[in-house]
Amino acid sequence: MSTISLDHPPPSTGGEPTLDSKINTLEGGLDSKVDGLFAKVDRQLTKVHILHSGVDRHFFSKVDSQFEKIHSLYSKVGNQFVKVNNQFAKVDSQFAKVDNQFAKVDSQYAKVVSQLGEFNIQLEELFNLVVRGCNLLEE
Repeated sequence: MSTISLDHPPPSTGGEPTLDSKINTLEGGLDSKVDGLFAKVDRQLTKVHILHSGVDRHFFSKVDSQFEKIHSLYSKVGNQFVKVNNQFAKVDSQFAKVDNQFAKVDSQYAKVVSQLGEFNIQLEELFNLVVRGCNLLEE
């Protein structure tokens, strides 16, 4: 009596394919299908990569365009600030001129007040002389 080992399939009984040949055929078919699937996945990933690269280029192009617009606006705002600062400098210069004019007017006013004070003293002295003269005439 022969014993059948679980490690080895029974020998072929004629024109039938052995279990090993069936397994080899199935493995070959499976390998072929897996290779085909990998090839399809690889082609799809390549397409996705190409599309993604195009989307990235388009997206980054839009982002760059927006940054250029923002930079342009900041440049314009910066130029406006320079113009405003120049105008403030002109206004400050005008205030300095006005302050100088006020200083001159104050100086002239002080001279007039001083002269009026001297004139007042002279008028008081003249008045005192007139009063004395009138007093002498009355005596």
